Amino acid sequence: MATEAKNICSPTLTSIIFDKNSAESGGAIYNQGINNGESSPIITNSLFTNNNAQNSGGAINNVGLNSGDSSPIITNSTFFNNTADLSGFGFRGGAISNEGSNGKSSPMIRNTILFGNNAGAGNEIGNLNASPNVRYSLVQGGCPTDTNCGDEIYNYQ
Repeated sequence: MATEAKNICSPTLTSIIFDKNSAESGGAIYNQGINNGESSPIITNSLFTNNNAQNSGGAINNVGLNSGDSSPIITNSTFFNNTADLSGFGFRGGAISNEGSNGKSSPMIRNTILFGNNAGAGNEIGNLNASPNVRYSLVQGGCPTDTNCGDEIYNYQ
């Protein structure tokens, strides 16, 4: 977690397998930029599978609060069989959850596969005041990111 101005926690993660991890939020990775801080890792050539969150973001939860930023760059990665528990408080984003309440969460997702993930809302991606940029990727259901497409990508208002 990055807090306050000039606090940055944005590691580069390459060729990592995240398998069978669990947490309250962000089963494998939890990124939070708060109070002008930034947590925006660069994730490349990685696999996220069988991860579970009790709340939001079965594999990754990105939260930008109070002018903070959590906008990771995810490239050439696969998200499969991750779950945001249906009984949890947020239960959104089976693969990735993004929240930008009074902050920013605009992940860039490129050449990435998202399929077979499960959540109460947004099986693949769940957004709350967030705007991910998904390009050249395969998202189960084929849903464009700028619309509310039911089960695969869900945008909270």
